[in-house]
Amino acid sequence: SRLILAHCTAMSRPSRRASATVTYREPTEDDVFRDPEPSEVAAAERRAAKRARSASPVEVEGRGAKRRTGKESLLDALFVNHAEVEGAPDFVYSLGGADAGGAEADRILGEVESDQTMIRLTSQFSGCRRIVLFSTGRHGVKAVAAAVIELHLGGASTGGVLEVPILASARSSRAQGHGSLLTALIVELASSRLASPAQGIVPPGSQGAVALLVSSTDEARRFWLGQGCTTIPQCAQQVAAAVRGLLQRAGQRFGQQHATLMARSLPDARVLPPGLDGEAAGAPAVRGALVGAAVERTAGRVPHSGGLSCAKAAEAAGYRDVPPAGSFSLVDGKRVPALAPGAAEADGAAPATLPLGRLQAFPVSSPVSGSSTWGAPGWGVRSLAPIKAGQAVVEVCGRWRGEAEYDRLLPLERSHVLRLDERARSLLLQSGGGERGWLDLREEGSIARIVRESEEAPNLELVTYPDPSAHAPPPPESCFRLYLVAKHDIPPLAELIWERPAPGADRSHRRGRPAAAPAAASGGGK
Repeated sequence: SRLILAHCTAMSRPSRRASATVTYREPTEDDVFRDPEPSEVAAAERRAAKRARSASPVEVEGRGAKRRTGKESLLDALFVNHAEVEGAPDFVYSLGGADAGGAEADRILGEVESDQTMIRLTSQFSGCRRIVLFSTGRHGVKAVAAAVIELHLGGASTGGVLEVPILASARSSRAQGHGSLLTALIVELASSRLASPAQGIVPPGSQGAVALLVSSTDEARRFWLGQGCTTIPQCAQQVAAAVRGLLQRAGQRFGQQHATLMARSLPDARVLPPGLDGEAAGAPAVRGALVGAAVERTAGRVPHSGGLSCAKAAEAAGYRDVPPAGSFSLVDGKRVPALAPGAAEADGAAPATLPLGRLQAFPVSSPVSGSSTWGAPGWGVRSLAPIKAGQAVVEVCGRWRGEAEYDRLLPLERSHVLRLDERARSLLLQSGGGERGWLDLREEGSIARIVRESEEAPNLELVTYPDPSAHAPPPPESCFRLYLVAKHDIPPLAELIWERPAPGADRSHRRGRPAAAPAAASGGGK
């Protein structure tokens, strides 16, 4: 199958893109924005007019006027101004040089990137072009998302790449799916116009675009997973070959320090003969299908006001809600709290979690990668507020079981059981608390019961408090407690995904953990 590579933090050569940083970031509630004053709008328009006068002359080729920016590009054949977005009747788009989208696009790109050579398409970015998405609502035509793109033809044995050094959506219209819609538009343009010479733009004998490559930050990884991108080892062989071929031709790749390389395939496009039913050669079988699907996904999103509280989520998913510090054991059929009365309040060193009112369960339709049975089908969890790296998000509460109890459970009954690591269980045995080695959330638990699990792009990790590596058991009136802790900064409304540690793994010294954060727990009771 054909592929397209979108490269969203920067993919570069030793002599170019060395200063390029990130790509896509959803605005957070900490971002403050306001409508510009009339004087600011006028000043921006004057600056845009001045840049236009100093730019190279306008050339008329084919459809409309086109302004060249820097060196020539095959993307110049796609230049368009306020063209209808097929599949999204309320949107139009422009594709052109450094003035495409004007001051509005400058502002959107500038919100996530300070490098003006990238935004203005100069220096090492002179071969790039800008594509800007506009909404056409009752407030007029308004830029809502923008990207910088560059086409690299393939080598002798590998396909080409459509590079996206930066993609951003406007802060003033965040969480409305505009980043997803612009990504779908870019993918559709590449699959229908840039994938093969038969489509009229790629020169005969050359390799067209076959992959979308994304160099993603931790914060953007969930977004790009939602766009169909995966890490390179999980990509199809043709995608991985295209990525490696570009890196070999371009030299060392520069990007953010902890970026993850991701890619996706370009969907097949049915090549039509020129002039058939008025269509151009290489037109896709259904124009606007990818964009239309992105619009439908956005329309199906549940706004934050439509989420469920922790208690309501428990009712909807079929389990009993357990409050923080509410874990318990059953002794002779009686419920015995794991923490003695007042022990939780007296433990001032225990990590403070987010207020439960900031967590919501919400409906989800797409599965996460992997085969985990953790969670509740059709539900995910998100935070209404931004979360900082190292923040304890929620305590994992439920019923503590001993080894004999655990052994009596059927395999299907162990799907929501977590076990303490070997060190913690050894300390419990020393202190006489051996009946608290397995935490069962199947029938009763906190909202952690429905936080979905995935090994790919998790933003939470499971940790134990107090740290078992400190070689001291918890006091008799207390117990070990499990928490889901943020691995990195998480924007509001992003789905929370946790990663189950490998059983027996020593994870008490995770990278980037604040000194006061809990230690990592062991992986599950399997």
